[in-house]
Amino acid sequence: MSHGTSTILKLEPDTDEAQKYDSAKYEQYIAQDFERHRVFVDIDAFMENVLHVPKNWKKLWGPTINYIKHNEKFSSPHRKYTSKCGARGLLEQQLYEPLVEMGNAILDLSESIADESVKARTPQRYLRNDPKQVFGGVMNNLKPDVVAVHHDFLHNLGPGEVAEQRLKGTNLSWAQPLQVLEVKPCDNALVDGSYMPRLKVGSESTTTSLSDGGV
Repeated sequence: MSHGTSTILKLEPDTDEAQKYDSAKYEQYIAQDFERHRVFVDIDAFMENVLHVPKNWKKLWGPTINYIKHNEKFSSPHRKYTSKCGARGLLEQQLYEPLVEMGNAILDLSESIADESVKARTPQRYLRNDPKQVFGGVMNNLKPDVVAVHHDFLHNLGPGEVAEQRLKGTNLSWAQPLQVLEVKPCDNALVDGSYMPRLKVGSESTTTSLSDGGV
C-alpha cells in the first residue's frame, strides 16, 4: 500500500501474508487495558474536552438535535434499535443494521441544514463490515462490526453493497476506515463500567451518572 496505490481502490487479500494473530488475544489485551487504565468520562467533559465542541453546544445545536431525533429517517431505526436492546437472547448482529441506519441518518439530515457547524467535516458513510476481515496490517484477523469510510469509497462498492449499506465482496485495508465500531450487548461486554474511576475536570469530579450516558 506504500507504493502509490490509491486507498480507495478495492483491495485483494494478500494470500502470502502469514496469519499469526488471534483476535481472542487482542480481546484479552483490551480487557486488561480497561482494568488498569479505564476512566469514566462525563458526557459534557467528553464533548468539550475530547471532541472540542463549543461550550454552548447544547443551546447552539439543540434545534438540530431535536430535528434529527424527531425525523422519521432517524427515529424509525432508533425505535428498532432500542426495541432490541436488553432483549433476552439477543444476537449482537441484530444491532448492526439499525445502528448503521441511525448513523447515516444523522449524516444525511445534518447535510440538509444550513448551519455548517453541524455537518461532518469529512464526507463519510457508515457500513456494516461484519463478518469481513480488514487487511493490510498486523491485525488482519480482526473483523470490526461497523466501519465509517470516506464517501468517495462508495464508488468502489457494488450496487447491492450500497443499497444494503453492507460490505460483501469489497475488501478494506486498515488505511481506509475513518472509524471502526465493535458492538457488544451489555451482558457480553468486555467491561460493564462498574468501579470505574471518574475523570476530574478543574479538580472537580464530574457529576453525570453511568445511566446518564458517560463515555
